[in-house]
Amino acid sequence: QMDKGTCINLERSLRLGDEMGGHLVSGHIDGLAEIIDQKNEGDAVRFFLKVPMRFKPFIVSKGSIALNGTSLTVNCIE
Repeated sequence: QMDKGTCINLERSLRLGDEMGGHLVSGHIDGLAEIIDQKNEGDAVRFFLKVPMRFKPFIVSKGSIALNGTSLTVNCIE
């Protein structure tokens, strides 16, 4: 149950044969990261994540990670 005025995203179901774009994110989880900060920057939001050391070799600038099922581009690594 949602309250009146709650924003939601509705999309039509994908049909067999429809073209798909973007990144597909499967349901497996390789690890967890902690969101330590987030900053609004115009129309974008920048997330700052703390990632376990064992995953750092696999995270590259301009690569992709998934956060709660949403594919995101890695902007920079510090």
